[in-house]
Amino acid sequence: MGLFGAKAAAGGTKISFRQRFKAWWEGYELEAPAEEAPVAEEVPDGFGVPAAPLPPLEEPRVKLLMAIWGEGNSKPGDGEYFIYLVKPFALNETMSILDFGCGLGGGTRSVAKEFNVYVTGLEADKLLTEAGKTLSMRQGVDKKAAIGHFDPKASPLKPAQYDCIICVDRMHTILAKMDTLKALVTAMKPRGQITITDIILGDGVASDDQRLTTILGEEGASRSQFWSLGAYQKAFKEQKLDLRINEDIGERYRKLVTEAWDGFTKTPQGQAISRSHPELTVKEAEYWQRLLLAMDAGLLRIYRFYAIKVG
Repeated sequence: MGLFGAKAAAGGTKISFRQRFKAWWEGYELEAPAEEAPVAEEVPDGFGVPAAPLPPLEEPRVKLLMAIWGEGNSKPGDGEYFIYLVKPFALNETMSILDFGCGLGGGTRSVAKEFNVYVTGLEADKLLTEAGKTLSMRQGVDKKAAIGHFDPKASPLKPAQYDCIICVDRMHTILAKMDTLKALVTAMKPRGQITITDIILGDGVASDDQRLTTILGEEGASRSQFWSLGAYQKAFKEQKLDLRINEDIGERYRKLVTEAWDGFTKTPQGQAISRSHPELTVKEAEYWQRLLLAMDAGLLRIYRFYAIKVG
């Protein structure tokens, strides 16, 4: 059985994930709740002088994300997955593409290399932006897969700039979804194309459903603001987007997540970051386990949308 195991019921488990993670990591069978290992006292070095900032790729959060999702990636899905998502675009070398919310830019670089096109990756997280820039430079694709920081107030998207836009697993983290969608549509050229994958509410589930908070926890629930399928369909219509693909990709997504975490437990990178930053690792693992629990309970789903600009 992998780290997350088989699909679990919404009722949860008597043994916390933190305890199961520790038992799995140390290689013993868990028969009773294990005690937390003591946390070593931090001793300041340099007599109180702040340590020099780490290079972006050496930051623990970046190292953890890449250990989970693969070198250069910060979210579920490898290059093959991104190629599948952009397939409806029928890309050619004359087209310009925006990867909105690109994270470390793994998908950005995969698409640029596969189709020999220019892809701009924009990311709001400054640390991921800087790390993504470094990765593109190291791979010699800093021009074709340029990663930049996105600030909607300081540098809004320009009108009619892109033939295609892809936004993967990002919209649910944005409160101003309609404003963001409007900005993306404005940035599309006439007859431009857009693909969005996003975690949405299950059928009949309200955004304030207490079951979501119960399963996701206060922190997990605060990381996302979910739309319903109907809200997405209405928004596409209002923005004059012809919705061509509208499908649940939950099974494929679940497999991406569980396989990535199972792989994480077996790699030297995963082992190293887990030992050096156990709290950070457990926090991330708990978030994904809770998200899968909410999906298994029918409270959340993940959808792929593909549309063409007609207005």
